[in-house]
Amino acid sequence: MVPPRAGLSEDLLLDDVERHFGTTLPREDVARLTRAHVMDNLHSLREIQAVANIARAQAGRLQLAVASSGPAEIVQATLEATGLRPLFNQIVTIEDVANAKPAPDLFLEAARRMGLAPATCLVFEDSAQGLQAALLAGMPAIDINKLMADTAPPPDGLNRVYLRKYL
Repeated sequence: MVPPRAGLSEDLLLDDVERHFGTTLPREDVARLTRAHVMDNLHSLREIQAVANIARAQAGRLQLAVASSGPAEIVQATLEATGLRPLFNQIVTIEDVANAKPAPDLFLEAARRMGLAPATCLVFEDSAQGLQAALLAGMPAIDINKLMADTAPPPDGLNRVYLRKYL
């Protein structure tokens, strides 16, 4: 299961941590050190297999996008490190929009760039903030935590049964 702070933008995460601990952090330093740590540990990243398999099956057939509250530097690097970058037509990050998830901005920008109506998009999301953002964007969404927990159907079965309407 994804931790409750997963999916938060750096600013929202730091807001939450500062509120929780009743302190003010040196935000630029924390962000710089956190990004450096992620970049130094890209070799340990693993794809979310259920979602990666769906993306592989649909790449070139459907337009695919990543809409992340993360910084572009980190999002691009993680997609490259996992070998998933070529699967996606568009990458939208926090630098591209005014508001992070749970606002719908990231998903709406991804749909706009792909020339698609929001209601025709399907969001695969791992955070409560992202699921809320999809709802606000008018996009159906699948909680990938449930995909990761469900070991039964492979992506082909998932396509036939649950996602037929979208894929």
